[in-house]
Amino acid sequence: MQNLTAAPRDAFTAAQVAALLVAPDLSVDYGCELLSPSLALIEDISTDISGGSVKRDNLANVHGTVDLTISRALAWGRDRVRPYILLSSATAGVTSARFNRGVYCLTSPTRPIGETPTTYSVSGFDLLYLLQSPVGDTYVCTAGTTYLTAVRDVLTASGAGGTVLMDGTLGATVLPADRVWALTDSEPASWLRVINDLLAEISYRGLWVDSDGNFRSEPYRDPSTRASEWLFDVADLSTNIVGEQRTESADLWSAPNQWRFVRKAMAAKPVEGAGIYTVTNQSTGASSVDSVGRVVKAPTAYLDAADQASLVAQGDRVVASDKSNTRVIELTTGPFPIASHFDVAQLIDPDLGGPVKIQARSWQMDLSGADVQWVWEVVG
Repeated sequence: MQNLTAAPRDAFTAAQVAALLVAPDLSVDYGCELLSPSLALIEDISTDISGGSVKRDNLANVHGTVDLTISRALAWGRDRVRPYILLSSATAGVTSARFNRGVYCLTSPTRPIGETPTTYSVSGFDLLYLLQSPVGDTYVCTAGTTYLTAVRDVLTASGAGGTVLMDGTLGATVLPADRVWALTDSEPASWLRVINDLLAEISYRGLWVDSDGNFRSEPYRDPSTRASEWLFDVADLSTNIVGEQRTESADLWSAPNQWRFVRKAMAAKPVEGAGIYTVTNQSTGASSVDSVGRVVKAPTAYLDAADQASLVAQGDRVVASDKSNTRVIELTTGPFPIASHFDVAQLIDPDLGGPVKIQARSWQMDLSGADVQWVWEVVG
């Protein structure tokens, strides 16, 4: 989730913003800024926006989308927009705390013919959209280049622009051999595929764009080991913002409980512990071998990995994802504009039999403050 006191709401304390998000007298407003391709502010166009919503699907290739109703023509395809939400509450002592809701490229709009003034209904995508274009040639990253330098080089070559904020934990890890994405007619590589292939080899999360339009990635961590960023407590009437309608679904019978991962392009035959990594979930959770009474094998996965540690990390990521897919919760909450990318929270709901740790799969929020629609997966 976004930091509670991140700019542009750094004038408030974390306690104030936390109280604001559950305030009984919460009021919501919204606005929108017009940006250049370099993300420089051109002007605030809030008076031209009469409605809109933002959505995030963390499992999609391009995570963020926006829908706006706007009463002025823009340079569609070139201009960027940054919608934002303003929250106020007298009881929390906060007025107009601002939450940016992403930066988007807008597609060509539709409009009713003959309407005065002209109103455009337009959709847009976050900046990953710019990286979906094909490279158009064979692309090579040379051995000895650090992976994070190679990612930055790809972003520069793509022409997408923007600020790159990469976690530097594995900044010194280098490509052990040349990495080639050949130009073919069957599977032409996009800039995004090249970047995510490189990040996957060191078990970094796929590239994503934050609420301010910055490109980001960091080492993947099993969500069950990550600290919860928010507590949703259905039983606490003073802080509860979860709606009454909640659903839970599970797929336990077909969920795998054994996985094998093999490192590709090794000079020697891969063996367990040196090129092969096998995981068996014998007894943990409802999809384990003991629970379903049989071994359910996932297809063997052949992965590009910088080393055995990366193979293990990538494998653990797949295992964690497959486990979390077995139990999904859909619910609504009140306005919650600190939502970000793969948020982790704790949900206390007596109807679920106790507290569960959940990771956001997707969310959708209306700029005007309607309930946020969430899909969460249970991770602990």
